[in-house]
Amino acid sequence: MSTAPAILITGGASGIGFAVVEAVLAEGWRAICADVSEHNLVAAREKLGDRAELRFERFDVADEDAVVRAVAACESEFGPRSSTRPESLATSPHSRPARKSSAKFSM
Repeated sequence: MSTAPAILITGGASGIGFAVVEAVLAEGWRAICADVSEHNLVAAREKLGDRAELRFERFDVADEDAVVRAVAACESEFGPRSSTRPESLATSPHSRPARKSSAKFSM
């Protein structure tokens, strides 16, 4: 398993979230691109291609059970997340994600 940091980006298939996915991949991170829109995920996959360091997940962040399942599946494949970043927290498509998340998760 890669030791590169991993990040879960919700809203990652379009707009600022997509720019964050591109930026972290360019920095050598592994990324989980999550979005509620299947259409946007298909378009993102077409733009980014299939890569070992990238996973696409469809779920609605308003559905807590779906989020827990998606995070568990992604951690099973990628190992623990280094960061979780909703697109709404990304202030710039060129901003670098924090190396350690201060968020507390209870699952």
